[in-house]
Amino acid sequence: MEIIGVAFALLLKANVRERLQWLRAAKIHVKKQQYEQAVKAYEQAIHADPEYAHLAPAYVGKGEALLGVKRYQDALDAFTQARRYDVSLASTYVGAGEALRELGRYGDSLEACEQALHLDPKLAPAYVGKGSALLNLKRNEEGLTCFEQALRYDPRLLRAYVGIGSALVVLKRYEEAMGAYEQALRLDPNLSSASSRRISILNQLRQTRSMREA
Repeated sequence: MEIIGVAFALLLKANVRERLQWLRAAKIHVKKQQYEQAVKAYEQAIHADPEYAHLAPAYVGKGEALLGVKRYQDALDAFTQARRYDVSLASTYVGAGEALRELGRYGDSLEACEQALHLDPKLAPAYVGKGSALLNLKRNEEGLTCFEQALRYDPRLLRAYVGIGSALVVLKRYEEAMGAYEQALRLDPNLSSASSRRISILNQLRQTRSMREA
C-alpha cells in the first residue's frame, strides 16, 4: 500500500509539472497573439491534470484565446466551464460578457458584466464590457459613463479610451472623441483601432468645415 501511495504522489507531481508547462506555453502563445496554439496549450494543461481543484484560470485562458480567433460560442462555453470550478472569479463573467456581445446577445452581455462588477466593483475591464453592451443597446450616455469609470481604476486601459471615443462619436461630440483616440495612441502608437477611427473623424471634420466654407 505504501508503494502505491508513493507512486500516486509521484504521478500527481508529474501531472502538476506538465500542467504548469502547458500553462506557461499557452501564455507565451497569447503574448505572441498565436491564439489557436494557445487554445491547444490550455486544452493540454486541462487534460494533464483534470482533477486539479482550481481549473477555472485555465478555462478562462482558453476562453480568452478563443475570443482571439472569433470562436465566440466556444469561448462562452469555456467561461461557463470555468464557473463550475470557481463561481467567484469575476473574469469568467467579463469574458462571457464579451462572447455574448459578439453573439449579439447584448442584454445577456450587460447582465454578465454587472455580475462581474458585483464580484469586483473596481474591475476596469468589466466597466469596458458593460459600456460596450450599453452602446449596443443605444444607451450611449450610460455607456460613456462606464468607460470613464473604467479609467478611474485603470488609467492606461486602451479599450476604455477607444470606448469613450466610440460613445462620443455616436453622441456627435467629435472633437472630444478625437481627444480620446489621441490619448489611446499616446499610450500605444500602433493601436490600429484608435488610429483608423481618428482618421475617420478627421476626414469628417474636414468635410464639415468645407461645406460651411462653401
